[in-house]
Amino acid sequence: MDPFQAALDAMFNGPGSLAASYQHSTGDFPAIRVLLARPDEAATFRGSRIVQATYEVSIRKSEIYAPIAGAELTIPGQEFPQASGVITDRLRLTGDPMIDAEGLTWNCGAEPI
Repeated sequence: MDPFQAALDAMFNGPGSLAASYQHSTGDFPAIRVLLARPDEAATFRGSRIVQATYEVSIRKSEIYAPIAGAELTIPGQEFPQASGVITDRLRLTGDPMIDAEGLTWNCGAEPI
């Protein structure tokens, strides 16, 4: 077995990974495992520095061959606050997914819906 694939399998089945379902307009896919990160992003606007929380999701290419911007992830047991204050367990993928150097994992931006 490819050592990169073995390490990736361990990460996606270990602590910190989450069960999710992936849906988009052309159909539903079976349950998958994801890694969720919540890094802060800093931006400058008129001399002020603004820090905003973001969401990033890692998805194995072996589970979703090509994620689509606008697709939805449901992650039971997780709470994502929206700007309106509503709490949801769903995220929408945003922007273009980026593949990692080994071509095994997609990194996708996300936002609560």
